[in-house]
Amino acid sequence: MLKRIMFTFLTLLMIYSATIVGYVFFQPQTQTHLSLPSNTLIINYESLKDFTLNSGESVIHYYFFYSKNDPNSAYIVDNVLNSLNSQTKDKVLSLLEYVDVTSLDQSLSTYELHAQWSISQIPSFVACQVVDGRIKILNKLEWQEQTPITDFEFTEWLKENKIIN
Repeated sequence: MLKRIMFTFLTLLMIYSATIVGYVFFQPQTQTHLSLPSNTLIINYESLKDFTLNSGESVIHYYFFYSKNDPNSAYIVDNVLNSLNSQTKDKVLSLLEYVDVTSLDQSLSTYELHAQWSISQIPSFVACQVVDGRIKILNKLEWQEQTPITDFEFTEWLKENKIIN
């Protein structure tokens, strides 16, 4: 009788273990779908520095650093940018320049972002200008895991940069 109970217990344990292993192995991978507006200017990170320096000293750039594979970037596009009212949204979307850092994100070289653009996390918003042939960071708004970017913080960043009143 004890053998039969032990045999049943071990059989159920094997079935349970096989089910868990099968679930973990065949678990679907979540794909992040980043839906950017159709008329957006997307700049590859590799050409960003030259693009900024060649634009002249009177131009202020408003960059949105994002990664196609980052769910936080998708959150910013889907929730924070889309939360703006229609007049503000059109103005903001026409001024934002999207910087795709997916290649840096995949190669784990995000330290370059900190060295050149003073940001350590993506997604981030950066306002910069060329002064005396160098890129000057005017201000930034970064995603933090503990405190994600909210609609209010983004609106305040826009006001700080005099994009909206």
